[in-house]
Amino acid sequence: MNETNKKNCDLCGLTVEIDGFKLATKEAGEKHFCCEGCKGIYEMLHEDQLVTGADPLN
Repeated sequence: MNETNKKNCDLCGLTVEIDGFKLATKEAGEKHFCCEGCKGIYEMLHEDQLVTGADPLN
């Protein structure tokens, strides 16, 4: 990911340095996270909004 395409974590707001911590959601599309911890917390808080059948590793 180059400097112009960097996103902020959808949970804590830190810059996403590593592409790969993301989830597909029903209403908001794709969410990006800075780490596995933020991704896991978001999953627990919003499990009813996650797209089922999505690859859990992405």
